[in-house]
Amino acid sequence: MVVPRSLSARTALRLVPLAPALVALLALVAPAAVAQASPVVDNANLDLQRPLRLEDALPVAEDTVILETGLQFVDEHRDTNHVVVPFRAVWGAAPHLQLEAGTYVASDPHDIKGQSRPGDVQLGALYNFVQETKDRPALSGKATVNVPSGGDSNGFDFGVEGLVTKSFDRLSLHANAGLTFLAGEPDNDRTSRWDAVVGASHPVDWFEGTPTTFIADFYVAQSRQEHGDELVGVEVGTRHQLDSKTVLDVGLGHDIDGAPGERDNARITVGLSFGIGT
Repeated sequence: MVVPRSLSARTALRLVPLAPALVALLALVAPAAVAQASPVVDNANLDLQRPLRLEDALPVAEDTVILETGLQFVDEHRDTNHVVVPFRAVWGAAPHLQLEAGTYVASDPHDIKGQSRPGDVQLGALYNFVQETKDRPALSGKATVNVPSGGDSNGFDFGVEGLVTKSFDRLSLHANAGLTFLAGEPDNDRTSRWDAVVGASHPVDWFEGTPTTFIADFYVAQSRQEHGDELVGVEVGTRHQLDSKTVLDVGLGHDIDGAPGERDNARITVGLSFGIGT
């Protein structure tokens, strides 16, 4: 794999000052829960960017604390490449409630296209309203807020999302639809944007001792610009159960269509999820 040319020793040094902030963030998310946390991480559970956009409607188990991190190599359509390093903590705060807190750093912070900037803190809460049965799918709602704590931040952004999951034997189908309200946007950019993702996941037993789930999705997202073309793309990925406490994820994404300044030729994601507890 070739490391993007924008990643250098100089840009890598920009990541160092944010390390104390990351430690403080993780300490705030689950101080009381860690003592009771279950160390089990499930490879079949889908969280945002672990490794795709696609999420399932199922919260993590109560009293489970999971720390997630990884590397994402982004090859933008206009040849500006960069590396993103995300960090997130996920806590099963109640039987049907999942709380999240995260941030990320990047090799070239001033060239990130999205509204969320490196160093911003993302907070989220997912609640499962309807549990899955033989005749009905699981239905959850999710609320998020982006706190402008990083450089070049634009303001508080708020999002709402609906998530549906239905399983047929071992095959699970998922659908996500969300709306984000944005602050501090330039005059020619939207103040709200919608996005939708549909996909499927399927566990396999091909690798002895390493249960694996294959995932694929198709997504459409409204352009940042008022008259820009919608972003359309596909992703494929896997989640591998290394042991009861650790899951390895690998994903590949490609934007098929959309405004040239918003498209990625490829996104390669590699990450780990760790269960922590006594």
